[in-house]
Amino acid sequence: MPKKRIEKVAEKLKKDGYIFDCDGLLSALKSKFTEVITKDSKLFFLGVIIDESSPRKDTFLNEINFLDHFGENYYLPKLIEYSKEDLYLVREDVGGTTAGNVYFFNSQIMLNNQFIGRIVNRFQTIWSLPTYKSLPSFNYNIIYNNLERIASSKTKGKEFASKILSNFQSKQSILDKEKSYLIHGDLQPTNILINDLKINLIDFEAVSEGPIYYDIASAYHRLDKFAARQSEYKECVLNYFKRSKKHFDQSLFDLFYSYYLLIDIDSLEDVYINKIKKPFHHTEISETEATELQNLYMKKISALI
Repeated sequence: MPKKRIEKVAEKLKKDGYIFDCDGLLSALKSKFTEVITKDSKLFFLGVIIDESSPRKDTFLNEINFLDHFGENYYLPKLIEYSKEDLYLVREDVGGTTAGNVYFFNSQIMLNNQFIGRIVNRFQTIWSLPTYKSLPSFNYNIIYNNLERIASSKTKGKEFASKILSNFQSKQSILDKEKSYLIHGDLQPTNILINDLKINLIDFEAVSEGPIYYDIASAYHRLDKFAARQSEYKECVLNYFKRSKKHFDQSLFDLFYSYYLLIDIDSLEDVYINKIKKPFHHTEISETEATELQNLYMKKISALI
């Protein structure tokens, strides 16, 4: 039973000297995946899989393998302890505020091109890490399945889904020959933590060995996903990426970028128009704003494909 396993984890953590309200922790973990706990006046991040049948179990174990493999890497959160049997991990809390919050509350930081370059350099530290035996290969089926789902849906972007899917299929042989990198898999502002002058990346559940363009397109699109006022700086961001890769294939970048645009058209419809899913993190926009974003993304896709 999940409750017994979580109680066992809570008891283990208390014996290890972590301080938290046991009842409060159990209550919190019923509704979410993570909690912050303390030890010796320091904050730590606790992650627990509540339901053992959850599809997040595999990605959770993937993050444990990643952090455990690279150990004391200065640029990565330190893994303090974990159990693959009891499905929990404790890692250091690197602190700071997410880049998503910086967009909302302190845009001046992001207007500094040098600072954008430092974020891209942090991405490069991940891409430069060596691959390892248990690192999963990038799963193109996720992309194909999403595109097929959207093509058969009623969302605004369905008219582009089949074309983008065809583009992926025609480029697959090229992608297979591309050098594979260790990629983060979810480079978005909420996974970039800014603490004074230090930049940390978190949430390594989706790490894999795959195409670097997946990460580049993700970061390029999402760096201003939550604040349109940042859009004029995206070309600066892309230029940093281009300099980070000796042979930059614009067509492969466009391929993944069009995919991300389409995914957001679909998500915007589900969240803000049909209201069948929860909003992105803490982002709240009106139905009119969501429709305007959809139309903007559709224009961008049209230019790409």
